[in-house]
Amino acid sequence: MFEKTPIEFYSDAEDLENKEIPLLLGWSRELVLIFKEAMTNALKHSNATEVHLNLKLEVSSFVFTLADNGVGMDEDGRAGSVGLKSMRNRIKSLGGTIYFEKLEQGTQVRLIVPIPKTVKEFEI
Repeated sequence: MFEKTPIEFYSDAEDLENKEIPLLLGWSRELVLIFKEAMTNALKHSNATEVHLNLKLEVSSFVFTLADNGVGMDEDGRAGSVGLKSMRNRIKSLGGTIYFEKLEQGTQVRLIVPIPKTVKEFEI
């Protein structure tokens, strides 16, 4: 998404290297759509030069963070955007939580998604 833009994109998923973790039906689609919206917002609205995606596996949840070093999200934009409402609805359907945080420089979107019991049975 950032390939032909001046924005540098970085990703880190060390906790998930060499691990196959099955997701419940439909989860990967919902997660991809949430991050597609978050990355589109960073691309279109942030005026950022860097975007960082971090995926982390905790004991009972996945934590996904997308942060940019742009202008930050204003309070009004947080409430009214159709895209942000869609992200909230999607994460709610997964039983997770989404946080939008204005940083000193930029915005951070953090998703916390509980690992379903059926997935916990696999060795993580």
